[in-house]
Amino acid sequence: MNEINQKNSQKAYITAGQLFTLLFVSKISLTILYSTAVSGIGSLWDMLMPLLLSMPVMLIFILPSVILFKRNRNDSITTLSTKLFGKFGKIIPLLYAAYFSLSFFYLDYVLKQFLDSVLNDEIQSVLIVSAFVIAAIYAAVKGIEALSRLSAIVFMLLMLCGTLVFVFLLPNYSSENLVPAKLISYSTTLDGLIFILSRMNAAAAVNVFAPQTKGRLLRSSYLWIIYLFLFIILMLVISVGAVGDYLNTRTFQSYRMIDGSGALQRLNPLFLLVSACCVFCNMSLLLLSFAQCTESVFTRYSHKTVTVVGGILRLGALLIAFSLDSQGTIIFNKYIWLVLAVVFILFIPLVMLIADWLRSSHKARYAARRAAGVVSIVLAVIIAVPTLTGCTGTQLNQRLIVQGAGIDKLSDGCRLTLIVLDTDDQEHDNSSRIICAEGKDTTEAFTKLENERGRRILLSQCLFIMMDQNAVNACDDTLSYFAEKDDLQKTTGLTVSEKSAQETLLSAVERFHYNAESINVLSDSKEISQPTVHCSFMDYMSSLKNTGTAMLFPYITVDEETASLQTNGSYLVDRTGEHYYMNADETAGTLIINRKALNFTDAVTDSDTVINYSIKNISTSITPRIINNQLNIDFTIHVFLDSPYDQEESQKITDDIFRKVQSSVDKTVSGSGSDIFSVSRYIRSAYPDFYKGVDDWKALFRQSETTVRLSCADKG
Repeated sequence: MNEINQKNSQKAYITAGQLFTLLFVSKISLTILYSTAVSGIGSLWDMLMPLLLSMPVMLIFILPSVILFKRNRNDSITTLSTKLFGKFGKIIPLLYAAYFSLSFFYLDYVLKQFLDSVLNDEIQSVLIVSAFVIAAIYAAVKGIEALSRLSAIVFMLLMLCGTLVFVFLLPNYSSENLVPAKLISYSTTLDGLIFILSRMNAAAAVNVFAPQTKGRLLRSSYLWIIYLFLFIILMLVISVGAVGDYLNTRTFQSYRMIDGSGALQRLNPLFLLVSACCVFCNMSLLLLSFAQCTESVFTRYSHKTVTVVGGILRLGALLIAFSLDSQGTIIFNKYIWLVLAVVFILFIPLVMLIADWLRSSHKARYAARRAAGVVSIVLAVIIAVPTLTGCTGTQLNQRLIVQGAGIDKLSDGCRLTLIVLDTDDQEHDNSSRIICAEGKDTTEAFTKLENERGRRILLSQCLFIMMDQNAVNACDDTLSYFAEKDDLQKTTGLTVSEKSAQETLLSAVERFHYNAESINVLSDSKEISQPTVHCSFMDYMSSLKNTGTAMLFPYITVDEETASLQTNGSYLVDRTGEHYYMNADETAGTLIINRKALNFTDAVTDSDTVINYSIKNISTSITPRIINNQLNIDFTIHVFLDSPYDQEESQKITDDIFRKVQSSVDKTVSGSGSDIFSVSRYIRSAYPDFYKGVDDWKALFRQSETTVRLSCADKG
């Protein structure tokens, strides 16, 4: 007991403000690393309602912890749990240590995903994550006081970056970029709420460091939650309002908000630095929390020893996991993380608070201790079950593990072609085979396949969905089955086959029958010559709320000599009725101009006569070119009139449309917004040397030469 008291006397103390500043920075790190592939929510605007709802929920969640340690300011979690539950009390800090350890793994996996998207080099990503872990070990050894001082500096830098984002994006803000509230989906709201709460794991650190905190815990904790969510909401509204639909095409949307201003893009190193500091603080906090909990149980070991050994073991486990690429479903399962958050942020402190109240009554002390002991054992089982079992109760050899899907539209239904992992082939590893089924729709074809094979479909490994032209023209019906599936990754690529999907996939399997990894070429955007072509399932889901959105699908052809698959241009699908193949030159920038951008009245005045006309449809494509080190943009616009007119009227209407289109084009080129980004991304791919020399994108666009080609025809 004297040893424990001596350790308590040597502990560093921080203020409540310092603790919650550290928690603020830690939570922002996961906000910066927000990934649509992990959350499953394609539109950042859909997170507004979940953020508003998360605020009161977290105020309730944090309340038991704050009240508990206000009543017991001098007791650590180990000391208090032992007082309340006897020998069973040591289970609680071990459970918290396991939770912080899992959270550490989760943060590192999210960080690696982010680095992979930025660096496109897995080895560099692993090295950087390893450097973060080693630095976090050093910071955790220094203790909570040093870490809280660092978090104060990071907090000031974070506020500076937030101010810069607000100042530079506000001039580009437009309410038209915000989806009306009536379009918000209740299912998306629930998913967003679950996702946000599942990522509040840093809040569990209050139970570890509250005894080392001086000041008003309750007020500081509530200010932390309110300021945290208000800050995130403000950044969300200003970024979506300024950058618009561009964010819907990005995987890491929170980070990409800086693309809304040329000045912010030039400050990208500053934002990367602040992002790295926030992640570092979160990682150090989780490791320090793990060390505190472990040290309190194994008192014979010093804080430094526990921290260093624990950090090294985690680094080794991470390197092994990265080398095996074992990103299991459990790592990113938000429902599992929600349960863990509820248990460690709300349930355990609530049970301890109730036990503490009962402890004051001598009559109920023994009963409370026994009940709490049983609860501790049950909690240990709850934590062990998800970590010791797979993502489902069905063994993998009893599943049809889909690696790629093909759908062909038939006159009386559809044909389903799947590339599946051949789990029965003991001779070759990762061998693939083709299985087929037909039905009146996609759902019936999948159901028939499961019934015939006696195995359930597993879509979490599906890298692409390929459709023939008839199927993609009716993509809403074709993809309806996938839209209802929870296990399909939102980053799954969508492609269109030159021939039938079945023929193309058969050619593919002939090429890599015993090398299933080669099908990555169909989903890897690096293999696609034009980045603007790439379309994922997430992009499709995001487009469901906006019927005016057109989509570009990679157009897949087969090289007959090598049986290899290649990307050759793209296939445009517009819900207004336009479906056609586009070559590589025509592909660039097609989605930049839409009907809203060409906002002109359907009337032309000729002296005293007004000719009214009605436009049935508009299709627009843009082709950027670099000629003599200058940007040239070719606009090709097709206008279809709803009614026929005589030759004289038709000419007047065409001239009128051309003047208004020319005016709209000039405004688009000279202005700012998402229109610029698609072109700049194309130039980065097609003309990398020119791209590196651009300092001011707005000036470049204002000085560019534009050519408008207009064709106008009636419906006949």
